[in-house]
Amino acid sequence: MQDIGHLQIRSWLAHLKENGMESKSMNRKISTLKSFFKFQIRSGLLSQNPMQKIVSPKNSKRLPVFVNENQMEHLLGEVHFPDSFEGKPKDY
Repeated sequence: MQDIGHLQIRSWLAHLKENGMESKSMNRKISTLKSFFKFQIRSGLLSQNPMQKIVSPKNSKRLPVFVNENQMEHLLGEVHFPDSFEGKPKDY
């Protein structure tokens, strides 16, 4: 356990990235390792945390999906809303 350092962990993370692992999955693994090594330090089994120099990759953000004009016309023209409280638009 004393032989594990930040270079081995970075190498492992690079291998995961090369094999197509997503950032979210890598961040879960990094979080797990951080907790594991903190536990090892609290238990007195390790003196240094190799995860201190590891930086988590940023998660990719999905672009918003928009409603196109045809879909909006279908919604407003063909779908009938009830003439009740649920079907009436709110006045702000």
